[in-house]
Amino acid sequence: MREAIVINDSPSRKRAGDVRVYASIETAVRSLEICDVADKQLHLWDASGDELAVIAADLTEVRIEKKIPRVNSVDTLTSVLIEHISRHEPSTLMAGPSLNELLTIAYRLDPDPYSGR
Repeated sequence: MREAIVINDSPSRKRAGDVRVYASIETAVRSLEICDVADKQLHLWDASGDELAVIAADLTEVRIEKKIPRVNSVDTLTSVLIEHISRHEPSTLMAGPSLNELLTIAYRLDPDPYSGR
């Protein structure tokens, strides 16, 4: 999942809350509402582990952008995905899964409702 976007709705960026994986920024944006941004509990990453910022541009528009300066937290993203997957399908976790394998498993657990699948 080269272009995956991960959204973790959790009080802690390092703990899995409500985790969703989207196939693109566009579908991730469609899933967000202004109130989601206001509660300051959204933590976002792209498929390489770079942190993303979610911005409420006004009362009607939400955007997702790369953080500047760039912050890569692939270890945190990996940990969140493993925690999330272990709650739902622990048998799918093999020894030392790659980030791409984790993204694919997490996406399969709860397919993106905005992708038309």
